[in-house]
Amino acid sequence: MRKIHYILLGMKYTLFALLILFASLLIITNIYKFDIFDFSIYGATTLGLFFLFYYFDKIIWAVESRPRTGSESMPGKEGIAITDINNEGEVRVEGIIWHARSYNGKIINKGERVIVEGVEGIILIVRKI
Repeated sequence: MRKIHYILLGMKYTLFALLILFASLLIITNIYKFDIFDFSIYGATTLGLFFLFYYFDKIIWAVESRPRTGSESMPGKEGIAITDINNEGEVRVEGIIWHARSYNGKIINKGERVIVEGVEGIILIVRKI
């Protein structure tokens, strides 16, 4: 998970704690002059915030789990070196030919299987499997 997810999750629980504190203060301060109108306002607010908190995780998950495409989806995928990679060469990953650079500077021979470690621009950083 990304760092932003943890920040937003912390905000969720902080807001939830503040909601409980706010509701407690309203109940304590209005305990002697309770009105049905106040009850409906507090109930609607609490119910609305409950649903907000309930769906908060689902909204964050939907935003963060968007499908990755192009070069950002490449790390971890396997391919085959179609040229000798003496620091630089070419690989075929999922049927597409990419410029590639060796991850640790070692020579990768033509036909060897590689795994993508990262991406720099349009160049894949690969290592031999």
